[in-house]
Amino acid sequence: ITTIELRDTAVCYLPTTNTNIYYYNNTSQQKYFAFKENSIAVPTQNGTSGGNWTSLTRTFKAGYNSLCVPFNKLQVTKLPAGLTVYKLSAYNSGTGEVTFTKVTENESANTKNVPYIVHAEKAGTYVLLGRDPEKDFTSSYYKAQQGDLKFVGSYVNKVPDGDYASTINYGITADAARLARMGAETKTALYRAFIAVPASANVAPLVLSFSDDDITDIVTPEAVDGL
Repeated sequence: ITTIELRDTAVCYLPTTNTNIYYYNNTSQQKYFAFKENSIAVPTQNGTSGGNWTSLTRTFKAGYNSLCVPFNKLQVTKLPAGLTVYKLSAYNSGTGEVTFTKVTENESANTKNVPYIVHAEKAGTYVLLGRDPEKDFTSSYYKAQQGDLKFVGSYVNKVPDGDYASTINYGITADAARLARMGAETKTALYRAFIAVPASANVAPLVLSFSDDDITDIVTPEAVDGL
């Protein structure tokens, strides 16, 4: 498969990992070139109209998933049913509450490399649409910050280094249900995100609060299997 016709009502599953695949909108004559789950390669840009459209194919587990998209204008209103997107909005260092607010409209321009949390009702491979794909990837990490807390998007598959080698880092656990402190050898992954707080700070136990969901406590299991 090298071409899939794109319709707003059917932007759900990607049935191939072919690196040459693109989506074609017959109405607008636009080609949508895709970032892939396990590749950081910059997609070719082409198309007779609006050729700067792009997409990211991501496999989400049922539950909570971290995400960092390498493009502007995340098309939230065109996401498949069952996906809910949240972005970092507040942090109270006294209580440890980290607030994520539901994103209800398409993200505007200049939102490239923003980390999110995505809740999926069911596991699957999904396609996320956007515009103006990243070309350079001059940094391995991109952060959203509230006070001393950073929510860090990752474009590498390795143990956090640089500014995040000495921070206390937390990631979503393998069961997609909770947050846990990352072990010394826990690696980040492409297009995922983690929370970092200063090791020297007197940090209260963190509690994630979602604007339209229950509160999820951080626990510390014996091991964290990725993000």
